[in-house]
Amino acid sequence: VLPDDLLARLERQDPLSVQRLRHNLATILADRLDATNRQVAGFMRGSPERVPLEARVVADAPTVHQAPPLAPSAEAAVRLEERLLEEAGFPQSGTLLELGARDGHTSLLLARLFPDARIVGVEPDPVRCARAEALATATGLDDHCTFLAGAPERIPLESGIVDGAYARLLFQRLADPVAVLRELRRVVRPGGRIVLLDIDDGGVMVHPEPAGFPALLARLAEIRAARGGDRRVGRRLPDLLQRSGLDDVDARVL
Repeated sequence: VLPDDLLARLERQDPLSVQRLRHNLATILADRLDATNRQVAGFMRGSPERVPLEARVVADAPTVHQAPPLAPSAEAAVRLEERLLEEAGFPQSGTLLELGARDGHTSLLLARLFPDARIVGVEPDPVRCARAEALATATGLDDHCTFLAGAPERIPLESGIVDGAYARLLFQRLADPVAVLRELRRVVRPGGRIVLLDIDDGGVMVHPEPAGFPALLARLAEIRAARGGDRRVGRRLPDLLQRSGLDDVDARVL
């Protein structure tokens, strides 16, 4: 029903409203899929659940002023990340960098956890940078956070200006992670802390394992490798950090 480029055109005018619209559309689609899934499961059991799809969507769809609630697993992930950042050894004041800030959510989390620090988010996509700025303004953190457009290999900051840096799920996407780490080493002052959080699909265990799950992981790895990344970068991080000339390297499995 909607033109293909509608959201892209609206996003240039009002990125925050478009972000809310995306959340709401995703919630509506998720509700429909959930209801359909329960109907199919009921037919497989021989006792179909009659779920009025349209009525459920109308009843549960949030207004444009609300964000959909996080699922319990997502809330647990946020709490885990908060704990990781609190224990990361970042200074309570000074300047903290998030490299690969995307839409700004993690930079805003840093701002809430370190209210006396200045947060700088660097993101290569200027559209996402604008979206992050709008989100910071909407949450009242625009005086606390700054977002800059820039590539990870060429961080638009002076040398030694950052007290701590955080990169979340970025290194799986990088073709030259050592070059990015050396750039982080350049902008972080001597004695500052660099923290990386990333994935390793080789450590994923699921029980009971769904049919086709190993094939899915293998396909994801192929897609990421074709784009120059690595879905098993987690195990490589300590070695990459040491090869970049950084000291006191430590690794934790979460």
